Amino acid sequence: IMGLVGLVSRLNYHFADQISPVCAYNKRWEIKFGGADEEKIKVIYNGIDVNRFRKMEVPRSDRPTVITVARIDPLKDIETYIRACDLVRKKIPDVLCKVYGPPVDEKYFKRCQKLVKELKLENNFVFAGKTSTPERAINEGDIFILTSISDAFPFAVLEAMACEKVVVSSDVGGVKEVLEGYGFLIKPKDYKSFADRIIYLFENPSVLAEMSIASRERV
Repeated sequence: IMGLVGLVSRLNYHFADQISPVCAYNKRWEIKFGGADEEKIKVIYNGIDVNRFRKMEVPRSDRPTVITVARIDPLKDIETYIRACDLVRKKIPDVLCKVYGPPVDEKYFKRCQKLVKELKLENNFVFAGKTSTPERAINEGDIFILTSISDAFPFAVLEAMACEKVVVSSDVGGVKEVLEGYGFLIKPKDYKSFADRIIYLFENPSVLAEMSIASRERV
C-alpha cells in the first residue's frame, strides 16, 4: 500500500504546477520521498478564524491553569503533560492542568489515568473530555501546552496564540515556524523543561501578559 501511495504522490508532484505543504518542515518529505522539484513548493500555512479564536471571558477556575486541547493518544504524549504537572505542583501547589479531548486510544487513556493516581495528582490534573467549543476551553487557561512527539503544523498552537495564550510546545514539525520567539519550544518528552517554563511564566506574570499579547499579534 505504501508503495502505491508513493507512486501516486510522485506522479502528482511531477504534473503539479505548485505544491503547497502547510509548513516548510514538510518540504523535506516531498523532496525526499516524492522527488518534488523544490522550485514548485510554496508553503501555505494553516489558517484559523481569528474572530472565533480570541481572548474572551468564560467561567473558569481562579487557580493558575494550564490547558491543552488534544486527542488522548500516544502521539500527543499526555504522559509528559502529566509528569510536567507533577513538577509544577511542587512549586505551585494549586496549579490546575486540564486536557480537553477524546480518548481515542482507550488503553493509553487508562495508562494516563493510572499515572495521575500514582502521582497523586487527582486535585491538579483533569481529563475534561471532548469539547465542541475549543475557543472557550482554551480561554479557561493561562498557559497552553502541547506535548506531541510528532506533528506537522497543528491548528491548536495557532488557536491558542489567537486567544492570547502563551504556548509551551514540543519542538516538532513546523511548530517553530510560528512559535519561535513568541512562546517556548521544548525537546519532546522533556517534562522537566516543560515544567520549568510553566513555573517561570506563573512566577513572572508581567512576562506572561506581554507574551500573551504578542502571541495574538503574531497569528
